[in-house]
Amino acid sequence: MEKNKTIIKLKEQHKSFIEKNKDFNYTNLKNENSKLISNIERCFQKNKIIKFSGFTAAMIKSEINPLCHSNSYKSFFTKEILESILKKLHHLGFDLSDNNINNTLKKENLWTQKFEDFSFYDLVKNEILFEIFNKNDFSNCENCIPNWKFSSFYAQCLRKFVKKKWSDVLRDCELGEHIKKIAKYSESEIINKLKEFNKKHGSVWFIKDLREENSKLYKAIFNNFEGIIDICSKAGIDYRKHYAQEDWDKEKVVSEIRKLYANSRRILRSDLEKSEKKEERRLCASARRLFNNDYNEALVFSGLLPEKLTKYYKRLDDPFPKEKVVKEIVDLFSKSVEAGKCYTSRKYIEINHPQLMNASLRHFKSWDKSLEYCGICPDNSRNTITASKTSKGGFAFQREVRKIFLKNNFKELKNHKDVDISKETSFCYNKKIDNCSHKKACQPDFYFKDFIVDTKIGGNALRQKDQMKRYFNHKENVIIVTLKDGKRRVFVDDHILEIINIKKFIELLNLKNVNFSELNTKLNSIKFYNNE
Repeated sequence: MEKNKTIIKLKEQHKSFIEKNKDFNYTNLKNENSKLISNIERCFQKNKIIKFSGFTAAMIKSEINPLCHSNSYKSFFTKEILESILKKLHHLGFDLSDNNINNTLKKENLWTQKFEDFSFYDLVKNEILFEIFNKNDFSNCENCIPNWKFSSFYAQCLRKFVKKKWSDVLRDCELGEHIKKIAKYSESEIINKLKEFNKKHGSVWFIKDLREENSKLYKAIFNNFEGIIDICSKAGIDYRKHYAQEDWDKEKVVSEIRKLYANSRRILRSDLEKSEKKEERRLCASARRLFNNDYNEALVFSGLLPEKLTKYYKRLDDPFPKEKVVKEIVDLFSKSVEAGKCYTSRKYIEINHPQLMNASLRHFKSWDKSLEYCGICPDNSRNTITASKTSKGGFAFQREVRKIFLKNNFKELKNHKDVDISKETSFCYNKKIDNCSHKKACQPDFYFKDFIVDTKIGGNALRQKDQMKRYFNHKENVIIVTLKDGKRRVFVDDHILEIINIKKFIELLNLKNVNFSELNTKLNSIKFYNNE
């Protein structure tokens, strides 16, 4: 049931993101609805065969195409799929030669290039869907277009085939006819041609100039020599002036960083490395080269604070910033005054404004602190019942659990020492543990030979964390039984605390003589909140 609800909610979130023209990915969804992400990670386990993440598995079940919402799709490509795509491109008449591929990398237009009645993206998508996703129906993503680049596909081919050259990939795929024949020059001819090129440019040129102006000579050099250093040495040319593109000094790097920041361009390393602009990627590389491979040092040298910049950009990306949280809380308080009801209680916010609750916890760590930040007394925003009534409800629930044990022939003993040497079905009920050394003596609800059971009604089962720590000093296994919490495990220091609802607890122990319908009626009669 929970998995079905998660799928429905994921579909709704996907539709909302697409309508807002916002990237639907794990990070953005977690920022907007962390509770949904938690449900996804709990309900969908990682696929061990194809190594899907839980988020990817959830998208597939929700008829959302993972390929449309991932900038990195390397995990979906196998060597066999890449080879199949290349061969289909060959049959469609696409020029796979190194020269044409390089032109395509510059233009980044292959994803939309048409081949008869479909695009290259359709070809890749269908190939992956057939091999990996078994042609699942992804009707929810009919209008979604992935943010892919052909350069990534090209890189995957080189990586998966473990090759240094594109021609090697083509040979492995038996597509040698696309390998362009390079003019054969003798070593002396290549050296003479390079000398002529050097003389023509007055010894002022860079390797990129050679590649763009005389590609045949460039390829001949790298097919007959170990590289530009080797041939320059043999030709008597100082390779240091030509080996790379024009060097940037620290002054220029700092100037460019400041210009980008002044133009509201994000200047973190991750932003520049992924930039589509070659000059920005070059700026990042030059900064690292000049500042001991530390880009952040270049930022500091430019008068900027990397850690503060990261937080600043994070605040800009926050769909629910602190200022918006405050405004929403104040508006709800005003609504409460007008209607004579409590619209600022934690329960009301969790049910009706989950995004506001998630944002308040992210910014203020607790709902009470978010109210205090707005100048609102948290005590006046509680619509829970009084402590005395809560205590009565807790004892009622505790007594019902005790009745279940007794109906199943569990034996209730008077002291804990007898329990420790008795059968596993013996327990001590609601008594202080003998010779307990804690300042506040431990008094668990149910003390068994191998574990302790503590009952909690509604709300946060971990609100008495110190109590749980003390219990672990007596038993290695501690279980919290609640009315409606989902089964989960949490860490308390180095111990694992089991949390389980009463229904699952009854099923786990295989308890008999339990009229669950009657029990449910009794437990539902225990009210934890006043009606609003």
